[in-house]
Amino acid sequence: MSLLLVMITIMLALRKLRPGPLEGSERLRRRVREVCTAFNVSSRVTSLQLRHIYVDDTRRILYCSAQKVASTAWKKVWLRLTSPPQTKTVSSTNRHDIHLRSQQNMLIQPKFEDVWQDMLASYRKFLFVRHPFERVVSAYRDKIQFVKDMEDSEIPQSIRKKISQNLGASASRAAAEEVVGFPEFVKFIVEQDDEDIIPWDSHWRSVHQLCNPCGIEYDFIGKFENLPDDADYVLRWLGVEDLVGNFPATQKSKAEADVAFQYLKELSSSIKMSFLAKYRLDFLSFHYEFD
Repeated sequence: MSLLLVMITIMLALRKLRPGPLEGSERLRRRVREVCTAFNVSSRVTSLQLRHIYVDDTRRILYCSAQKVASTAWKKVWLRLTSPPQTKTVSSTNRHDIHLRSQQNMLIQPKFEDVWQDMLASYRKFLFVRHPFERVVSAYRDKIQFVKDMEDSEIPQSIRKKISQNLGASASRAAAEEVVGFPEFVKFIVEQDDEDIIPWDSHWRSVHQLCNPCGIEYDFIGKFENLPDDADYVLRWLGVEDLVGNFPATQKSKAEADVAFQYLKELSSSIKMSFLAKYRLDFLSFHYEFD
């Protein structure tokens, strides 16, 4: 067998293992319906979820944003789609300005108060998901361990104070340290009550909590792990690829999974089980494993 034929055979085999964007999304959508039915998950749409859904009213599109799942890049896209022509340039806008400017398009805004239910029923809707543990590791590294932006500098101190309050004496070491340890951080978030609102917690709340795929039937569900292909497909599907151009995100390295594995080794078996229980709907719905 020639080398070329071998390469073609391998490529075809890999293609069968990894579905294209549309097929992958359809698998996820079916899986979500199965999990929601099996666990009898409430379909009620909350104000928290309305704060994470962004509107392009002109094109009748809704996007649910989960932080640490390329949300800044998608909000750049949203600003290009919804801003007046003279303000569409966002490449130089910093991350905090992008999040601030995009808030005017949230479904929670008063201008959508009487129509958001009809919009959820009739507009095209999409979201992107990510492995729950890798997402939490990314949140920890970005917001706690390696803080780069002055706007985020108060987050570690605030979280450390919350850990001391919520976990009591067991958190004394974390309270005394300059940086909250990863095991303390994970223990803190898995013990957070669903109704307990904490600043920045959208960076680690589950996608089910933020986007409610049991109550909102999304037309496309993409994966962070397949971001280049899935994002390009969504831009074509929405018919905005010429307007937006290349998706404004750097391709993430596969090394991120290896980084997350190093943090996983810091956790005890009991904390791992608690984490799995906390994010069980995300693990089950979006075909992620945790070992």
